[in-house]
Amino acid sequence: MVRLEDLTVGTVAGIIAAGVFVAQLILPMLVILILVGLLRNENSAATWSVVGRALHSSHWPTILRTDTASAKGVRGSVRFIALLQLLLVLLVSIASIVTPLGLYESVLAGNGAEEVPFNYAKDETTIGLGTLPRNNALGFSRWCWDFVPKVCPFSETIIEETRNATNYQGQLPLGYDDRIPKNYTEIYSAGVSKLGRTVSSIFDIQWRTYKTIPENEYGWKGNTTRIVGDYRHLSQMVLNDRWDVVDGLVVDTKTGGIGFRNHTVPTPTPYGSAWEEDILFIDPETACVDLNITLDFALQDPDEIYVDYLVLTDRGGFADMNKAMPWFDANKTWENADLKGRAKLAGWLANALTMVYLNVTNPKSERYTKAFQYLESEVNKTFPLETKGLGSFRPRHDQLMLKETYGDFLNLSTALNGSLLGGNTSYPNPFKISTANFSEIAIECSNANPRSYSNMSNIAVGCGMLLGAARRKDGTSSLFFDPGSEWTVPLYSCATAAKATIKTVSFRYNGTAGLSSLKIDDIRPKQYAKDEDKPLWAVEKSALRLNYANPVWGITIPEHANHPNITTARQEHLYLPGYVDPSDIGAPTNGAQNLPGVDFYSRIIGFIYEFDTVDVSASWGIPDYTGRSNMALYNKWQQLSRNPEDAARIINLIWTDISANAVVGTKGHLPSPPLQNLAKRDEPQSSVMVPVKLYTRRIQFKLVYGIPAFLALAVGAAIFAMALVFVCIGRAGPARLRRYLDQTSAGRIFTTFLYPNDCPPGAPKATWENLVGAKHIDVSGQVPRRVGPASGPAEVGVTGAPAGNIAYEKLDQAAISLHSLPSPQPYSPVNGGGGSAQEYFNGGGGQQYTYVPQASATLHPHGGGYTGFRSGAASPGPAA
Repeated sequence: MVRLEDLTVGTVAGIIAAGVFVAQLILPMLVILILVGLLRNENSAATWSVVGRALHSSHWPTILRTDTASAKGVRGSVRFIALLQLLLVLLVSIASIVTPLGLYESVLAGNGAEEVPFNYAKDETTIGLGTLPRNNALGFSRWCWDFVPKVCPFSETIIEETRNATNYQGQLPLGYDDRIPKNYTEIYSAGVSKLGRTVSSIFDIQWRTYKTIPENEYGWKGNTTRIVGDYRHLSQMVLNDRWDVVDGLVVDTKTGGIGFRNHTVPTPTPYGSAWEEDILFIDPETACVDLNITLDFALQDPDEIYVDYLVLTDRGGFADMNKAMPWFDANKTWENADLKGRAKLAGWLANALTMVYLNVTNPKSERYTKAFQYLESEVNKTFPLETKGLGSFRPRHDQLMLKETYGDFLNLSTALNGSLLGGNTSYPNPFKISTANFSEIAIECSNANPRSYSNMSNIAVGCGMLLGAARRKDGTSSLFFDPGSEWTVPLYSCATAAKATIKTVSFRYNGTAGLSSLKIDDIRPKQYAKDEDKPLWAVEKSALRLNYANPVWGITIPEHANHPNITTARQEHLYLPGYVDPSDIGAPTNGAQNLPGVDFYSRIIGFIYEFDTVDVSASWGIPDYTGRSNMALYNKWQQLSRNPEDAARIINLIWTDISANAVVGTKGHLPSPPLQNLAKRDEPQSSVMVPVKLYTRRIQFKLVYGIPAFLALAVGAAIFAMALVFVCIGRAGPARLRRYLDQTSAGRIFTTFLYPNDCPPGAPKATWENLVGAKHIDVSGQVPRRVGPASGPAEVGVTGAPAGNIAYEKLDQAAISLHSLPSPQPYSPVNGGGGSAQEYFNGGGGQQYTYVPQASATLHPHGGGYTGFRSGAASPGPAA
């Protein structure tokens, strides 16, 4: 059923057109009925001409199938044109109804750009309400300190060190200088101005929430108060699956990633506005591979927290294992992290060690000259796992699990001084596999350790195992935990890195509700016309190790490319440097320094892979991401856990959600206020002019609804062309058209035969009206007859015939020639008809004969009906 609110402008226009068509069809026919009702049998010749035009131009001849709608005996070309005229009327009628249905209103962006004022937009959501005001007076700080202090690059810190074989002692006579050198801010942000004023540098990234540290707590130089990050979770957006705009960020909860923008919006316009901006994004990138082994269990009691009777099932990870160890590309890691190759390596090592522990195969050892000399497994073979020991791995049926340590499900023993302590004793473990063997897998995957140098080559990569959300083996709904139901948990090996890139964001603003009216239509990688237009990424190169400091990075200019302490690469993106420390179970923020642009991404990666080491619900307010307390989230994880490609999105989305709560961007169209230790910026403004495309209301049309109109136009164009040809060659024109109109007028035909001598043939309209237009003609009988005497000089006398004895035979097929005669007359096959109408009816003394087929009849010009002609000379009638 169609509701009023469902009707569009085009639909209403189509309904109106249909109504008009019906009215145009019916009302003239009804008017004709009224005309007939008012008409008398006796009227003037002019009246009959008008009546004939009205009657025969209506649809009644077609409905009643009268002579003017006849097809029999009609010349072929005339029949074709009559049919064409009918079809054209029908086509135009259909087009008049269908064409409006394609009309619809839309609001579209204009072609040109207009500058409008942009103003700061406040975020009224929970994220905006929980974001602390920017404390720009305290500025950034850097802390290059692990077990002992180190001097940060270009810092003024002085360390007096004393070392011996057993002791180390360091003194800071002037305190620790944690300030950021001004030349660093210039080097690592110089290139952003080449990419547009909305592209951020790492110095435009700040902690969303922070705290102050009292003066001289760490012996800072100058004894000044410092601010450091202090994570507070404000909002969970992981289920949104859209592009969100929050205070200081553009958040991509579709694929993962955050863009840095201090939000400003244009002044409201009637229909809104649209524009594009280039924005710095930091995206998580994760690759997962299927280990082809699963954890399977039968649910005994849904009220039980943990799963019992757990088995490890070989789905081909053991039986079909490729015995050649894979590797990954470690060259130019800043350009290609090869995360899938890293995940494959980690997964291969995890499966190989698991097989050795279960004695499915052997490693290379003194007893065996090469690995994999035997392989005792097959697809779907199960291996029971112990789950009831103290500290045993005990999965839950209602949550996702992420673990940095591979092989935890085996409940391995800990190696100490050559002995194995604790752990699972269900398997003999002949090759003494322990937790130490598996702990090296993540390090091999990341290809970095705390002792690696702080430079571009060592990128921040986190590796671990993703134990997907459990689903039923039978494929039925996986949200009902029935006793006795069988479940399976897929196992994936994953590797995650962070990537900085410039993206073009299409914004649309319509309304007066501030930031909530700002929408995103599209996010896509920025396109560059040539290689020289791509960002020139710069990464700090120092002698420090990663456990002392993550390197500073940014976008620079060619003038700094040869600086001895930086490495540059011109490319579309940069895999960010640093080290993911799996042993550092800390907050997503760094409590020792205030440089979030080099800390937050790697710390959050490490935090994600430690979900099962810390109680996240009690750690810094971070919500449950496992799905244990959120059925909607658990349902989403179940869907994404079905294959490794989608499983990678789980990690990306969690990273995005935590990052959006951790950091904020401070750069936009309005200049940021100057920060301590940063290069001087322009003074802040309340508004700035930005070119945008203004939306306007437009009428649009769906072309499919225009097909009848297009056909009508095509036929109309062909008809116009043909008509123009006939006009040009003289076959059609006003004079010829007027003659045919006069000769076929009902009144003229009547007077030609009933009053043949009263008006000259082919007389102009005014003459005809004056002479015979007022003559009355009666059509009450079977044939028309004149009323009153004729006034012409001569009349034709013919023998009368009774009015009731009329033989029509096939008179309608008698040819009528209008070509050479000024008035219509029957065509004579004897002499072609020749002469005028008067000569034809009144031949005088000539011997003209008119041949009419036997039993034919012709009109008596003065009598009361039709009578048959006789051969021979026509006898003169009585004088008028």
